[in-house]
Amino acid sequence: MLSGISEEQAAKWVTDRTNDDGIDGFAKTECQSGPPVLYLVQAKWSAEGKYNFGQDDVRTLVDGLKKVRTWEDLHPRNPIRAFKGEIWPVVKTPDMKFVLAWVTSGQHKPSPGVVEYAKQQVRNAVGDDVIVETRFLVLEDFTRELLRGVTRAGVEVTGEFIHSRGTDTQTQSLQGAISANVLGDWYRQHKERLLDDNVRGALSPDSRVNAEIVRTLLEDPRNFCGCGDGQGGGAHTVHQAGGPRARVRRPDHVHEQPGEPDHRARHARHG
Repeated sequence: MLSGISEEQAAKWVTDRTNDDGIDGFAKTECQSGPPVLYLVQAKWSAEGKYNFGQDDVRTLVDGLKKVRTWEDLHPRNPIRAFKGEIWPVVKTPDMKFVLAWVTSGQHKPSPGVVEYAKQQVRNAVGDDVIVETRFLVLEDFTRELLRGVTRAGVEVTGEFIHSRGTDTQTQSLQGAISANVLGDWYRQHKERLLDDNVRGALSPDSRVNAEIVRTLLEDPRNFCGCGDGQGGGAHTVHQAGGPRARVRRPDHVHEQPGEPDHRARHARHG
């Protein structure tokens, strides 16, 4: 769920034992468009769903991060030591990224104060030496992911074409351009469900290309096409909705189109 690795591999990287320095598991991914990512996970089981992460949990995992970066400070019996051959090359890679994840079967999301405390503790621990992202996952996040895996139904969205034209009568395809502001609004509303069938989902969720696509849509939509060097997308069905507006059913992919003269192109095909 965090890194995109298989369940079998995740099980091999569980390190939840006595003297684990607060690191109950780890994962690593090799990004196609950037340096690798190392995930350090602290997990709390809550049979009644009442657990809530606090500052002690934050400090424990951040301390584990500091020990992994030096390795010598890890407890001699920490199970993660058996994986040095896999972890240490990642840690020593320039510009690599850490993700600290606190996960629980509890229902309560951490307070804003705890979330901010985690960020502050990370800044105090590593400064600007390395990129560290903090994540908190609760029961709701896991159930939502399970449901998405079973019912990938996609979403239906409405937007206005800047321009459109038919391109192939045999396949009844339609080509049009939609404002990046509209795409950004769609993403804010639906998040990952917007692109349930996104071909970019096969890449690491931490790939720099994917992250830049999301950041630009949300923060700088006017430069979306320029930053992406052209973006193309597809949908299963498009319906006329009056005037230049259309309903787009299950937009299913986004890909880069370097060198295309029309950076505004968005493709929609009838299924």
